Amino acid sequence: MEGDYVLRIPREDAGERDVTLKNTLYAPSLQGTLVSVSTIDKNNGEVLFAKGVAKIFDVHHRVVGVVPRVDGLYQINRPSEHGARALYSYASQKRPLTWMELHRVMGHVSPAAVKAQYLRGGLTGVKVDETSELYDCESCTMGKINAARIPKVREGPRSTVFGEVWYSDIWGKAPVESAGHKLYSEIYTDD
Repeated sequence: MEGDYVLRIPREDAGERDVTLKNTLYAPSLQGTLVSVSTIDKNNGEVLFAKGVAKIFDVHHRVVGVVPRVDGLYQINRPSEHGARALYSYASQKRPLTWMELHRVMGHVSPAAVKAQYLRGGLTGVKVDETSELYDCESCTMGKINAARIPKVREGPRSTVFGEVWYSDIWGKAPVESAGHKLYSEIYTDD
């Protein structure tokens, strides 16, 4: 789902500023906010990474915000009332999602499972049009591997196109762990 996202970021003068990010993707289960540097660049903004901060500049080369590097990532955090770090941003949803949009937002989990979880109250922070239809997801259908019987003896000529026909096999549980502490082996063979 797309919408506008208001992000409160620190300024150079130690204050804060609300910045509206347009046409952002909303992922309620994501524990943080990812901001695309390439999108800032595409919109004629700039980001300078130096001395433990990321300085964000607008199209007029004015500093919009200064984001500190924390634990190797440039994060916008502030202490909460309870002392823990909390993300200081919020998102707004312009319209309810359909069941299939929610299915895609949730990473292509079974549409029926997403609907059941939502109706049980297990998904918060998202609105769904409960009258929308469930249908087969073309991406999920295309992503499923077709299984076929593996013949004991070759039947017909070998495939001449790399990757057109391949076989997989799983072996295990081994009585002894491998050097990498594994007990199973997965093998893929191109025809």
